[in-house]
Amino acid sequence: MANLRRYLAAGFLLFMFVLWGGASWLSDGFLAKACSAIFAAGDLIAAIALLRRWFWGRWFGLGIGLVGSLNTVAWLGLGNWSTDPMLVIQGVGFALLFVMLLGDGMRAQFELRRSASNHWDFTRPGMQLLSWAVVLNIATAPELLAYGCMSATGLGVAARAVAIASAAALAIAVVLVVMCRAAGVLLMTAAGVATVVLGILGLPVLTASHDPSQVLVTLTALTAFPPGILGALASAVVFARPIVRFLRAE
Repeated sequence: MANLRRYLAAGFLLFMFVLWGGASWLSDGFLAKACSAIFAAGDLIAAIALLRRWFWGRWFGLGIGLVGSLNTVAWLGLGNWSTDPMLVIQGVGFALLFVMLLGDGMRAQFELRRSASNHWDFTRPGMQLLSWAVVLNIATAPELLAYGCMSATGLGVAARAVAIASAAALAIAVVLVVMCRAAGVLLMTAAGVATVVLGILGLPVLTASHDPSQVLVTLTALTAFPPGILGALASAVVFARPIVRFLRAE
């Protein structure tokens, strides 16, 4: 059953890869094309990671499923109900993607599976927190990127640049964690602070705007901040634990 769930999850991600690839081809403007291309690449990498059972593949899939589900909730929360087949497939698909990758059976296929490239010990108590810190930050990065690429949010160039830089920092942090480098945990914590600041800057736009399209774009972008804040807190706890143990030993 776990294998079937893995194949179904990879199939949906390949579908999203085609969708975002088409969006990149049809989009106007460099930023829109670049963002769509990055999203397409992320879906393709996640699909390959699931099929190859790379130890971090489940994290990638869970992060994409989470951010897609949050976007769906934001979309529906503003009353944008639709029976368009493509929208329904995406709305249901992201939630199913997240659910299909949960559970000990899926963990056994990925981070608990013996791998020469995995030097983390996920059998230790508390190490699941690291897994969820990575998942939450993977969910945050694409929304921060969208937050920076969308001019309709009304943010200034500086704030949008910080959003894009924070997304890049989270991507680097995740890569470092995949490479089993503790510096990635610290970088995830630092990027989380920037995420909180950006969320504070975006809230006035959301509350003051009377333009439905601007509200939709801003709310969708702001869905990055709940997982971003939780991811930063989880990263901080993971990073702080060895420091606390060291100080107590002294």
